[in-house]
Amino acid sequence: MNKFAFFLVLFLLACSEETTFTVSKLKNETNKQVNIIFYQNNNIASEYNVGPNDEIIVSDVNNRGKGVGLTFPNLELSNFDSAIITFDYIKKSIHFSQLHRFDSIRVLYFENNRNIFNEANYTRVVTSQTRHRINNEYTYIFSEQDYLNAK
Repeated sequence: MNKFAFFLVLFLLACSEETTFTVSKLKNETNKQVNIIFYQNNNIASEYNVGPNDEIIVSDVNNRGKGVGLTFPNLELSNFDSAIITFDYIKKSIHFSQLHRFDSIRVLYFENNRNIFNEANYTRVVTSQTRHRINNEYTYIFSEQDYLNAK
């Protein structure tokens, strides 16, 4: 086989690789400022601010294979043990990851349907799809009820 044919085959194989692009967002549907601080071993590891009725992109990842993709909770948050979410720097909600456990009535455990660490609590939308590529968007939404439930 000549060099041209060899490189043509390599090019065609590369063009047919399946990929997934995933954008993860935090969306604030309240009229309050939302501040999220993630902790690892009692130290601040990461912090985000989302303005009233605003949203921010917290990760965008391109990976091989076509599917659900790599998401913010599974990729970025997997090493953090807790988060404190504050509304207007006054009312707080404490979220625990699967890595952190102790009994407290003031905490949203991983299994809670409002816990920010749990990917099941993110809305997934397939924004576009072709034969070899899928684009996903995952969004965690802060609602007025989250504000009302905060202490």
